[in-house]
Amino acid sequence: ASLGVVLTSAEKAVGEKLGVEKRPALLHVTDEETFEAVRFEKDFDKTQLSRFFSRAVGKHRSEYPCSLRELTKEMLDQENCGPTASKFCVLHFSHSATVAPATRAALKSLARRLCEDPVKVF
Repeated sequence: ASLGVVLTSAEKAVGEKLGVEKRPALLHVTDEETFEAVRFEKDFDKTQLSRFFSRAVGKHRSEYPCSLRELTKEMLDQENCGPTASKFCVLHFSHSATVAPATRAALKSLARRLCEDPVKVF
């Protein structure tokens, strides 16, 4: 999981892209491509913040193995996908720099369905 700060001096487009309507704002971005996020809508006190972070980290830990990821050179070098990998790999190759929303949704669904199987989806 990542934690980022958007300063009030940041470009207005950053807040708009994330759906921030008032500040201060705290978000757990659950999809880095579509910027889907869970918004913190409680009082900014220690107990509420601690609960929000605990849930965000827990969700990240439980969903990461079942998520759609880009296969990078570093991941390939770590044997995440290849002849000696412990799991099969489903790879999607695209000519464009982005994946169409319908294709991305289908691959995310496939990754969740195959989570318990010896398959990784990239």
